[in-house]
Amino acid sequence: MDFFYAIEDNGVAMSIKWSVPAAYNTGSEFGVGPDGSVYHWGPGPRLERLDPADGMILNFTDPIPTQFATPRFAIDALGKVFFSNGGFADGRLIAYDADLSPRWDIGVTNINIGGPAMGRDGTLVVCGNGTNVRAFRSPVASCEPDLTTGAIQGQPGYGVPNGVLNNDDFFYYLAQFAAGNLAVADLTTGAIQGQPGYGVPNGILNNDDFFYYLAIFAAGC
Repeated sequence: MDFFYAIEDNGVAMSIKWSVPAAYNTGSEFGVGPDGSVYHWGPGPRLERLDPADGMILNFTDPIPTQFATPRFAIDALGKVFFSNGGFADGRLIAYDADLSPRWDIGVTNINIGGPAMGRDGTLVVCGNGTNVRAFRSPVASCEPDLTTGAIQGQPGYGVPNGVLNNDDFFYYLAQFAAGNLAVADLTTGAIQGQPGYGVPNGILNNDDFFYYLAIFAAGC
């Protein structure tokens, strides 16, 4: 029996926080979602979503057959889980919601050597054998004030729209305005709707841009 361990570091020493049974594999077999959920390759074999506090199983999939397990994970900023079984002829890429409800499933021969890997803008890339390189991108409805996934610089999704409008977008705009980032914060020539230049960037950053963003943020998407 293999095991999957959570290790706690208190700054002085490391100790085992919890452990759960795991399926045999030869590659990296875990991922962490934006809410802290831990995903791993469990007995069955199957995917399991674990509570990071105590390792309790929150959700799990049906058994996932594979000839040679080298499972790998990619998880996006919205919590969607992308899983490769690491197979050769039976290689597959499977997408799940955060609770491991299945979304879609495609075959990718020899995916054992190629991902999945998640790009900064949410593009998912996998590779098989030969010239089999595939990129996946979910369409996101256009929403002008939607500017970011999170408001913490350096974190995944910073500066990447996600189709959700919330305070993170507002604080992101404030930061870009304060930094003088014309590429993001220059939104308009004037702040009066219906006047020439409304919603047309002019290479100048001033209060008109700020009040324009306030207006479109308040209008929502």
